[in-house]
Amino acid sequence: FAMATMLIYWVFAETMVGLFIKPDDPERPLIVPLGVTLLMVAALFQLADAGQAMAMGFLRGIHDTQQPMVIAAVSYWLVGLPAGYGLGFIAGFGGVGIWLGLVFGLTAAAVALHIRFWRAVRMPR
Repeated sequence: FAMATMLIYWVFAETMVGLFIKPDDPERPLIVPLGVTLLMVAALFQLADAGQAMAMGFLRGIHDTQQPMVIAAVSYWLVGLPAGYGLGFIAGFGGVGIWLGLVFGLTAAAVALHIRFWRAVRMPR
């Protein structure tokens, strides 16, 4: 589902953004490119979020819930938030940078949670 959503966001980005802006709006030439860029980042967000949600579900299925909560919190707060701040304010990417930072945090969570799951199911009991 995330891949389908991602594809729709990429293929129809300009059309989707255009639905919310009047054709005669004088700000349209400034708003549409920013909206399209944010929608592209939202597409990446969908993929990263799907990855971490799946991993959380896998871990919940094997009754591993406490450490994944810590992993997620660390990924969001110690990876995503600083990355968003750095990209958005220090590097000057604005809203796009903030959203990219959130994507980095979700991706870090997805990778760490998947690693935890694979280690858990591969370990002999």
